[in-house]
Amino acid sequence: SNAVIENTWRNFIIWMLGDQFYKEAIEQCRSYNARLCAERSVRLPFLDSQTGVAQNNCYIWMERHHRSPGVAAGQMYTYPARCWRKKRRLHNSTDPRLVFPADPRCLLDDCCLTERHFRKREDIELEFSMQ
Repeated sequence: SNAVIENTWRNFIIWMLGDQFYKEAIEQCRSYNARLCAERSVRLPFLDSQTGVAQNNCYIWMERHHRSPGVAAGQMYTYPARCWRKKRRLHNSTDPRLVFPADPRCLLDDCCLTERHFRKREDIELEFSMQ
């Protein structure tokens, strides 16, 4: 299976290059990834050009002090699980996204919503100008 092949390949690399060289290569890779993540976090949030989604910083990367020795065969390191937490939202009355303008002319560009049906914006403007 894949795990056996990966373990055999890892053992071959360690045997050919030496255990210390392998550990240094892993550490350099970790250092490069940490530097890359730090550079990216400075530029966040950014708008992804392909998806159009604003990308924010994620917290899936672990630091060196989180690293523990592996517990399974062929496992170099283990990392603690991190629980996902939902971001806190403002209360409905204080959430600025839920505050609507008092003037119905500002609700929509072409139409305004009334209790039973849509009316054209011009009709509502006429109604306001007559008052």
